[in-house]
Amino acid sequence: MMKEIGMADIRALDFNLLMTFDAIYEERSITRAAHRLAVTQPTVSGTLVRLRTLFEDRLFVRKQAGMVPTPRADQLAPAIKRLLADAQGVLAPREFVPETASFRARISANDYGQMVVLLPLIARLRQVAPGIQVAIMPFETAELGDRFQKGHVDIAITIPELAPADYPSRFLFTDRYVGVVRNDHPAKTDRLDLDSFCAFPHILVSPAGGSFESATDVALRHMGRRRHVAVSVPNFRSVLDLVKCDDFIAVLPERMLPKRTLSGLRKMELPVDLKGPDAIIVWHPRFHDDLAHIWLRNQIARTVATVAQDPSNG
Repeated sequence: MMKEIGMADIRALDFNLLMTFDAIYEERSITRAAHRLAVTQPTVSGTLVRLRTLFEDRLFVRKQAGMVPTPRADQLAPAIKRLLADAQGVLAPREFVPETASFRARISANDYGQMVVLLPLIARLRQVAPGIQVAIMPFETAELGDRFQKGHVDIAITIPELAPADYPSRFLFTDRYVGVVRNDHPAKTDRLDLDSFCAFPHILVSPAGGSFESATDVALRHMGRRRHVAVSVPNFRSVLDLVKCDDFIAVLPERMLPKRTLSGLRKMELPVDLKGPDAIIVWHPRFHDDLAHIWLRNQIARTVATVAQDPSNG
């Protein structure tokens, strides 16, 4: 039976143990954990022995995929992450200096959020805070809350409907949908009529994969109409290339279509009324009052505001 950690165990615990646990849990490798902690590999291995003794569990099992956490390690990881964050908050300076800051931020976003928010954000950070490391994490809707709890994600760029309940968030912008076609598409006007819109083949973005229906189809159904979706893709990246291959129409958020990405393509107004997506950032409550994360969240908001004001994005 697993022992309860008592006062004696607490006195035996030090933050080097917790930091090593956290590093192995995130890196899934003794070697990478040692590199991250700036210690030798035998030092990390020795600390892992102490951790196993303390928690009476193997914690990490060496397999082909690396150091795989046990269920007990998965249970401990969120609490240890919180302890380390709290300790860092206690020891952090009372002011944040971007030029000398050095920390790692894990930001989850789909390819739309990466294109619209993270690419300009990283360019901004390289100028004002080059010591900040940004890990762009894949966006997985069903597991987002769990990934926050385990410390795999610090900030997520998403829409309100997909944010974990009761997590703090901040509004970024509202986008709008437009049609995109190739330059020599048979539809020559900048505003398609409904008959033409429904007659041409469409490309649909299905983040979950495999769906041939979206909000556009729901709106059309309310109008007693339907379109033909010829191709369904799981992300936005491939759409701009695919739409050049045939008489396709793609319905996309306008912010991902700055002028510099529209080579060989043109935008058009839609004949159907669609509400655009609301973009927000959401973060784990443990970072709510952290000066570094407050600064980073402000930079995200300022970045999207600056991009929106840039004429080259129109």
